[in-house]
Order: sequence, then structure tokens, then C-alpha cells
Amino acid sequence: MRFSMLAAAAVLGLAGVSVQAEAAVLSARVYEGNVLQALTGTSTTGALTLNGATTNFSSISINAFGTPFTPEPSLIAQNTTISTNTGFSSPTTIRIELTQTDLSSASARAGGLLAQFVTTFTANMLVNGASISDITLSTYADATNVAYGTTNLLATTTYGTGSPAATPAIMRNVALGNALFSETLVISATFNAGAAGLNTSTQITASPAPVAVPEPASIALFSTGLLAVGMLSRRRRQG
Repeated sequence: MRFSMLAAAAVLGLAGVSVQAEAAVLSARVYEGNVLQALTGTSTTGALTLNGATTNFSSISINAFGTPFTPEPSLIAQNTTISTNTGFSSPTTIRIELTQTDLSSASARAGGLLAQFVTTFTANMLVNGASISDITLSTYADATNVAYGTTNLLATTTYGTGSPAATPAIMRNVALGNALFSETLVISATFNAGAAGLNTSTQITASPAPVAVPEPASIALFSTGLLAVGMLSRRRRQG
């Protein structure tokens, strides 16, 4: 009986970790010239794909990944691509914001009260790079767990025009006083002419890397093993 109770507790503990990870909410929104656009999206699966267009941008493609798709508290904006229409010539700024709420502060801690985050940035001018300027990528953490919160700046960098650019990993320690917090990525760029294309990638991870959340199949296999051992132990006692 004692073993069975311990086995059940272990299974519930693993299931609890999975449920906690699935509670995170991933969202994205787009601004053109500081005006919020209709291009928005939300996901609770840890993966979000957003495709659309605005007045001056013919193609906006966002691929974002968070919990439980990636180990908490990672937030990744991968291959975010922006292309302009051919018919405009005045400078136009576009801003893409991604956020993840309901993250456990314990997942970002490396002992003590400080959470440790690592940020990496890349930017590639795919087409007519000379027409793209002020490419600014920023990451934030917010202990109030508000969507798109920018209380604590983790890292930021600004690229000019021309060749592809990448920033080495940037580490930042942040005090998270609450049980839950949010993360936000902001991608901003000014396009000075049409027929230009930009691709960026931004990533927030914890340092050291958090332990991966067990997949449902792994949990089921582990549970079956514990159940089998428990049944075998009970048969031996009865025999």
C-alpha cells in the first residue's frame, strides 16, 4: 500500500508539471505607424503562426514558440518575415510584439531570488536591405504577469542596414517577486521604400536551461511501469 501511494504521488507530480506548463498563453499583435492592426493571434498550445498583411506591408509572417512546446520559460520568435508593398516611398515603421503569460518564476531561477535569462538576436535583410533601417529587437520580463509587460528590460539591440547581423547571447538577472510572470519580445523596423524584405529571430531562454517537461507519452509509459511494479509487489506479499 505504501509503495502504491508513493507511485500515485509520483504520477500526479509529473502530471501536475505538465498541467502547469500548459497554462501559459502565447499572443502576438502588429502595429503599423503606432496603430494597432487587425493582425493578432493567441495560442495555448505553445505554438503560434500568424500570417497576413497591412496597408503598407504585403506579407507579415510570424512563427512563435513557447510553453509547453518548448521548455518553460523559453519564448522564441523564429523566422519573422516582413515584406513591403511596392507602391509606397515614405518611411513606415512596423512593430511586432509577442508575449507569453502565466509562466512560473521557479522555472527561470538558478537558486536564490534572481531569475537568469539569456537573449539572442539575429537580423537578415533579405531584399533591398539598404531600404530598411532602425531594426530594433528587445526582450522583457514582467513580474506582474501582464500581457505585453515591459517592466524589466532583458536585452535590446539595434541594427542598421546592409549585411546580416547577429548578437552574442546576452544574460540578465531579474528579481521575480511573484509566482507567475510574463515575457515579451518586440521587433521594430523602419522601411524607407517598397519591395524590401526583413527576416529576424529572437529568443529568450533561462540559464541554466530548464528541465524539459515530460511528453504525455513519456508520462503514460512511466505510469504504466510504476503500476506494474506495484502489482508485482502486491502479488508477492499475497503469495
